[in-house]
Amino acid sequence: MSWDPQTCATFNAIRLFEIQNCLGKISAYDFVRSLELLTNNDGLQPTADRRRAFRAIVRQYRMMDMLKRGGRGHNDSGVKGTKQGELALDCRACPQPEKNLPEGWDDINWDEMDEDQRYKYFLMLSQDANFKLINRNVSSEERDPVVGDGTGYFCNRADYSDHIRKHVDEEEISSCSGFQAMFLANAKRVKGLRVTGVGGVTCARHNMWRPNGIGDLQAGERYCNMDFLFFSAVLNFALMWLILSYDIACQFSKNIWGRMASLPEKYHLNIDRTFIRWMVPNFHLPPHKKGCHSAFSFHWLWGAGCTHGETVEQNWEFVNGAAASTKLMGLGARFTALDS
Repeated sequence: MSWDPQTCATFNAIRLFEIQNCLGKISAYDFVRSLELLTNNDGLQPTADRRRAFRAIVRQYRMMDMLKRGGRGHNDSGVKGTKQGELALDCRACPQPEKNLPEGWDDINWDEMDEDQRYKYFLMLSQDANFKLINRNVSSEERDPVVGDGTGYFCNRADYSDHIRKHVDEEEISSCSGFQAMFLANAKRVKGLRVTGVGGVTCARHNMWRPNGIGDLQAGERYCNMDFLFFSAVLNFALMWLILSYDIACQFSKNIWGRMASLPEKYHLNIDRTFIRWMVPNFHLPPHKKGCHSAFSFHWLWGAGCTHGETVEQNWEFVNGAAASTKLMGLGARFTALDS
């Protein structure tokens, strides 16, 4: 097969677009259009339309950059040997064996350790959904396939889809006041959409997205979606103490172990259940019933310090700028744009 390239882009041009796209949320259309105007702005001799070619170049560059960052080019197994979440950036401050944990961490006797020393071994996560990152039902997976499924921040789509299919007719029930609107979101403004939003998990102290902790929502913020993303975000991670911040933690924690049983065994938590705490972020706590205020408050969690649990909201605020361009992208293009 012979190749006859008609368009190329310099690394400087791609890097300039990457920075402007990340910080200013400049789309590929606007970026290429600006280059056209810089080349010839008199309108008498229109330049050739290179937008489609440029989008393909950027998509390839982003995937290659992720593989390079993950060191896959120097691994004998190559690209195909990439493990789940391996291309995502790990949080350097969260507790990780062989990186920032002392020797013998797995033999610690927690009963003998002072309570004010345990916080160093806490993995604090923050989870929530975002309904601005929608995606219209354009193109198809055959025309625009996903590359690198499950190797970055998005969860494994095959396992995720299998789990969602088991809970298509499941009804959501809330016994805590103030959250009826959230469940009504399942039936609103979904016409013509392939994705109604995105669920995500970050570390609650350092604002880093968790590998395999992001996934698309099909019908609002449902337990089956958020369950999978939570367990996927701690897949193959050494857990000692786990703190999960979620605006409906009082409801989410109910029957969580029964729901975990419906997932593949590799997603099951290998941790003493008494070492898990369910918390509600500080800003979201007041609308809850009074019975939730003390039991799920960070103010009463020993070792929480100034943790407020709202970090996922801060991350959504930054990424929401990309919603205008990603909502009309095909499946694979949007996946790469958000995953990189």
